[in-house]
Amino acid sequence: MRTMAIVRRVFKQLLRDKRTLALMFLAPLLIMMLMYFLFQNNTTQVASLGVHHVDQSVVNVIDTKNVTIHHYDSSQARKMIKQHDLDGYLTQKNGQLTITYSNSNPTNTSLIKASLQS
Repeated sequence: MRTMAIVRRVFKQLLRDKRTLALMFLAPLLIMMLMYFLFQNNTTQVASLGVHHVDQSVVNVIDTKNVTIHHYDSSQARKMIKQHDLDGYLTQKNGQLTITYSNSNPTNTSLIKASLQS
């Protein structure tokens, strides 16, 4: 009997207190919305790859929706990566392909690796 009176009194106090109601109902919604934006997956990741004297057939295979190809005349990979903010630089010399990664973004590096392996 006394327990029911205490329960009723606590519920009345909760219903009268607007801050408690806001914390009970609005705070979880706000937290869920923030978590949605925090963990939202960006699937439009595009890597930029510079190429120098690479066969057109290789370039056609690499050029996908996730990798953008840029053609350059310099064979200095590190310099070109820094100047043009590239994720990788592919050169071909005597039929041998050499790739240099900037490794600034692991996702873009893995996109380039997957395109080259295909």
